Amino acid sequence: MGEDDFIALVDGAHQLVRAPIVLIWDRLNTHVSRKMQNLIARRDWLMCFPS
Repeated sequence: MGEDDFIALVDGAHQLVRAPIVLIWDRLNTHVSRKMQNLIARRDWLMCFPS
């Protein structure tokens, strides 16, 4: 799975729960990439913390 797949999963979950989401990411390269950081920054309802 790449960054686009992960963000599609999170966006889908957000549409279902209609509430803020907090993720605790591991250090997988697709979780900490610059592209993923930019995708996360554009979602004010999403908070991510590294583990």
